[in-house]
Parts: sequence; structure tokens; C-alpha cells
Amino acid sequence: MTSSTIGYGFSRASVTKVSLGAGTVSVKIPALNGNVTFDNVPFYGDNPSVNDDIVVGYLEGLKATPIAISIAGGSSLETSAVKGDIEG
Repeated sequence: MTSSTIGYGFSRASVTKVSLGAGTVSVKIPALNGNVTFDNVPFYGDNPSVNDDIVVGYLEGLKATPIAISIAGGSSLETSAVKGDIEG
């Protein structure tokens, strides 16, 4: 693996921002050194909310190409805690 690869698989991530119109989220990934945050990550599945825990995978093992998978199971309902944090 090179320094830009992290291997194949998935990481747990916490949603820090949601842009529904763009179909992207910003996520913080604690498993990566330094609690790395990625912006404008495309997501697939249910609409996530800020502070939801979701799964992030990496296309071809490259940390520069994360994709998010959100299966919210009802946690994506708007609450007063996230109202105003969702764009789109």
C-alpha cells in the first residue's frame, strides 16, 4: 500500500454536515489518525442527519475517494438539534 491507500473495507464515521441538494455529507472518521474530516462525500441510502453514525468505504482503497452509506432506520427525522444544519 502507498501512503494514499488505507486498504479495502469500511470505517465508522460521524456526520458533521448534510447537503441534501448536492447529495453529500461531511464526516469525521475517528479510525484514521487525527480524527480526519472529509467534506463533500457522496452518500447513498437514507438521508442522514448531523451526528448520525454511518459507514464510509473507500473506492479502490484510496482515502481520497470516500463514499458514505446511510441506513438511518428513522434517525434521519428532523429534530431541533439539527434544524438549520441541513442544506438543500
